[in-house]
Amino acid sequence: MSPRGSRSSRLVVVALAACLIAAVSPLPGSAASQPPGAAVAKKCKKRKRHQKKRHCRRPMALPASLMISPMSQDFGMPSVSDIPVRVFTVTNGGGMPSGVPTTSVTGAGAGSFMVVADSCMAALAPGAACGIAVELPLQDPIGPKSATLTVSATPGGTASAAMTGDIEI
Repeated sequence: MSPRGSRSSRLVVVALAACLIAAVSPLPGSAASQPPGAAVAKKCKKRKRHQKKRHCRRPMALPASLMISPMSQDFGMPSVSDIPVRVFTVTNGGGMPSGVPTTSVTGAGAGSFMVVADSCMAALAPGAACGIAVELPLQDPIGPKSATLTVSATPGGTASAAMTGDIEI
């Protein structure tokens, strides 16, 4: 017997390898060599009546959906040395791009809160985020303040966050 094995044992190994390769890589033109769903797509193209069946429908991406976090923010009682700035993150949680987001501060104390930075100046891709920084300056009259930060886009909808603070100088 030769050191590399007998001729018959090498033929068995080669034949086994050929079988394994054939099992992994299908023959060109066979149904197994086509991408998944290709047979269904062909069937749907051939007969229009199949378009109503479940296997012929295309999966649809979720529409754009704006989300804001945190959903509420307390600015506390600011001091002259510490003017509070809070950052809100706006995210597109949908599967399609949003429109350009617009930011507004509404509510009874809307004049007390000021948007000092806004990076939401372009449409948001799916999963993309931008930030909005809001400040509670100490120039307003003393007392509790509350307002709502609202971000909206078409498409994308509206997301809101509650803001509270108490000015006591």
